[in-house]
Amino acid sequence: MQLKQPGEASHKKFCVFLAIALAVSWYAGKLAADVVYSGTLSQTANKIWKIAKEQILNARSVPIFADRRPVEHNCSHSVSCSKGMAPFLLLSGVAQVKSPEICFQSKVVMGEVKSNIGGGMNVAVLDAKSGQPLHTKYFNMWDEDNSGPLVTFLKRAPSRSVILMVMSNDGSTQLSKAARNYIRLLGSSQIQQLKSSGNWVFIGTKGISLPKEMIREKITHRQRTNIKYKDWISEIYLEGCFPLKTFKDI
Repeated sequence: MQLKQPGEASHKKFCVFLAIALAVSWYAGKLAADVVYSGTLSQTANKIWKIAKEQILNARSVPIFADRRPVEHNCSHSVSCSKGMAPFLLLSGVAQVKSPEICFQSKVVMGEVKSNIGGGMNVAVLDAKSGQPLHTKYFNMWDEDNSGPLVTFLKRAPSRSVILMVMSNDGSTQLSKAARNYIRLLGSSQIQQLKSSGNWVFIGTKGISLPKEMIREKITHRQRTNIKYKDWISEIYLEGCFPLKTFKDI
């Protein structure tokens, strides 16, 4: 009779126990993974439904395509203004590539959709208290000397008014020193540096003062290489919040 080696029986029992333990562990792990995965999917599904539900509820009070620019104009403000502040947007033009635009309180004051813009200086005069447009006009400054008419137009702007100005194409070739000096009185600090190869936007005031930290104008000049518009001057984009009914008298 063959004798078994000491510990052989116990070794076999240990192997069987280990195999069973591994199988149970694998099954338990799979079960746990399935539960966790299922819970994750459930939580994700709940989050998606919650967001969709909020969008559906909000859609009841918000017009369709409210996140896009309204059909009647092209204003799109990225700034959020507090109560008593009016959003404004000034966009200079680029030759025939891009039209200039002036927006105030999310409404186009001057723009292609209103057919009241042109090459040169585009000027809009608004009431500083209500934000309502009073007068708009553009002045050819390339091949016509309209500095005189421009100054006359600016002088006729009533006290407590906002004067928004944007350039398109060339707005300075025929801009006289007298015109520059008067625009400086409206609050511009860069009009004297404007050249024929430049672009410029400006928010001026008459009879009121604005916060010193408020950015009121931007200027740029033609670069040697303009990747976006080749030989044309790049556009300037300026937006902010205008303090309606909170201005201080000069």
